[in-house]
Amino acid sequence: MRQKLWYANEPSLRARIKKLIRPFGRWFGNRKTREALLNRVVATRNYLTHYDEESTKERAEGGKDLYEVYRKMKALFQLVTLQYIGFDEEAIDRIVENNSALSETLQQAKD
Repeated sequence: MRQKLWYANEPSLRARIKKLIRPFGRWFGNRKTREALLNRVVATRNYLTHYDEESTKERAEGGKDLYEVYRKMKALFQLVTLQYIGFDEEAIDRIVENNSALSETLQQAKD
């Protein structure tokens, strides 16, 4: 109980990632696609980190699918970093267009 109360005011992983994706929503598809990505990330993290019995291995990503989720989260990290160091939306768009690996990953994130 003490541990639950300790973390009660902290935002969930889902809420934190959703907040990070919000400014870059256009790069991560529609709402349904973004929610699916969030579900994949949270289920996998819960299984691998907490071995949550409710997050069964079948729901957690593995192999090629895990790598795909990793690439999308890496792309999000890159976008957030660019924003954090001061690039505006237009400059970030140009960077994405000129970086084939990032552009390809973000195109897959939309699908």
